[in-house]
Amino acid sequence: MNVSAWSIKNPIPASMLFFMLTLAGLFSFSQMKVQNFPDLDVPNITVSASLPGAAPNQLENDVARVIENSLASLQGIKHITTKVQDGAVTITTEFRIEKNTQEALDDVRSAVAKVRGDLPADLREPIINKVELAGGAVLAYTVSSDKMDAEAISWFVENDISKLLLSVRGVGAINRVGGVDREVQVLLDPLKLQALGASAADVSRQLAKVQIESAGGRVDLGGSQQPLRTLSSLQSAEELSRLELSLSDGRRVRLDQIATIQDTVAEPTAAAFLNGQPVVGFEVARSRGASEIEVGNGVREKLTELRAARPDLSITESFDFVTPVQEEFDGSMVLLYEGAILAVLVVWLFLRDFRATVVSAVALPLSAIPADAAGHVAGDRHPGGRCDRGGGEHRAPHAHGQNAVPGLHGSGRRDRSGGHRHHLRLDRGVPAHGLHVGHPGQVLQAVRLDGVVRGVRLAGGGARAHAHDGGLPFEAGGDGP
Repeated sequence: MNVSAWSIKNPIPASMLFFMLTLAGLFSFSQMKVQNFPDLDVPNITVSASLPGAAPNQLENDVARVIENSLASLQGIKHITTKVQDGAVTITTEFRIEKNTQEALDDVRSAVAKVRGDLPADLREPIINKVELAGGAVLAYTVSSDKMDAEAISWFVENDISKLLLSVRGVGAINRVGGVDREVQVLLDPLKLQALGASAADVSRQLAKVQIESAGGRVDLGGSQQPLRTLSSLQSAEELSRLELSLSDGRRVRLDQIATIQDTVAEPTAAAFLNGQPVVGFEVARSRGASEIEVGNGVREKLTELRAARPDLSITESFDFVTPVQEEFDGSMVLLYEGAILAVLVVWLFLRDFRATVVSAVALPLSAIPADAAGHVAGDRHPGGRCDRGGGEHRAPHAHGQNAVPGLHGSGRRDRSGGHRHHLRLDRGVPAHGLHVGHPGQVLQAVRLDGVVRGVRLAGGGARAHAHDGGLPFEAGGDGP
């Protein structure tokens, strides 16, 4: 039966069908999420094992090779990559793309469990996870205040700001950058310990027994049962200093008689700077399947309310991966509208027929809009970037160089704001991981002090650096003034 002829003879059913398809397409279009990259589920599995104090040679022979030999027998493996460093081993197993991710995860767990008895007894339980390509940071902010020190700001970020922003739909994690952590230090006097016949291990074991909160059973009270808990925790450093320790000969001594107790901060392993000034920063990561634009709008709305409630805090946006996504999506929609208008104009110019032009003008949206319903079922909108499914590599649009980061440009390039080009400068000549580049003039600089650079800053001049981001090398630099 000729569908066109039947539709002409029966216009009402055909009209209702396209009307319903158009409504479904419009609804689907409004519900689809806008993301820069799709949430891929690639069959890459990592095995992380740690043995504190072990040398790389020992880990390679006793841990890495044992696990690698067990993993090599699995089906569908494409590559096995091992990274050995002091006290830790990370093995990444890349399966072929057609391998089911959950099946690959189960296979790796079984392979590691099979050789667990052959690994060192002191080795911590290996952690097996699949590689998540989603959940990267989309926004970063810095927090500073004239009325709060670094410890207070760090706790405020981890406690108050994290609770506030995690209530936003689509926010997956809040990661602090820089700042300090509170630490109570017990500095033992070796001469006094030797005089008493005690050791640091004896003191450590007794201190570990102090911080305990456990179930203490139950009690019958007035015909009802009430649970009991055994509380043996200290609330302050002063209480810790008054703690009495038992010696091996039966004597008892207070902790402050053999040690100095300091309520201070831990040695910093990372630092964040904004325009050369030390600050505490935090990154906002979206959850899997969330829209980057919705997350960005929700976070900015919450932070606007926080600024109004706490005027003593200075919260500055350091880098922004949401605005480029919004701009690319808006640009894609403009091109779509322009293409539809030009198609109708071409029909008019060639046919010179008003009826044919109207038919083509009506047919374009009636064919394009219902397709959004199928797109909503298949996945979300991804206005920019491309993804190589074979290697799981994401490349951001408008970037320069292999595995480059947005805003990082080489010689002869300009940044997206139209200003002068910037050059990458590392604060230490070590490999860089998780490079974050922000707006010119306001850049979050996070520097790892324990041998790993977590952030960089943009600077003018003739600096040239070789760095690694996720294991893939790139080079940035340019001519000096």
